[in-house]
Amino acid sequence: MVPINEYVHLLALFLSAYRPSDVLKGAINAGTKGIWIRRGLVGVQFIVSISFIIGILVINYQMTYLEKRDKGFSATGLINMNTSIGGKRN
Repeated sequence: MVPINEYVHLLALFLSAYRPSDVLKGAINAGTKGIWIRRGLVGVQFIVSISFIIGILVINYQMTYLEKRDKGFSATGLINMNTSIGGKRN
C-alpha cells in the first residue's frame, strides 16, 4: 500500500503541472492523456476516506463500550485530589 505521504506528493506533482491562469480560463483540455492517473488518484482518495470513516466508527464503538462497561468498583465515596503543585502537567 502506498503511504499517505507518497500519495500527497504524487497528487501535488500532478496538480503542479497545470497553470492557474489556464485552469481559470478553461483552456485545459482534459483529454485521455492522464485518465488512468486521475482515476487512480480518485480511487486512492476514496479508499483513504472510507478507511478514516471506518476508523472513526470503530473508535466511537469502543468509547461507547468503555463508558457502559462495569468499572469493577463503586464510584460513590471516592475522593479526588489535585496533586499538581504549580508544575506543568503532560
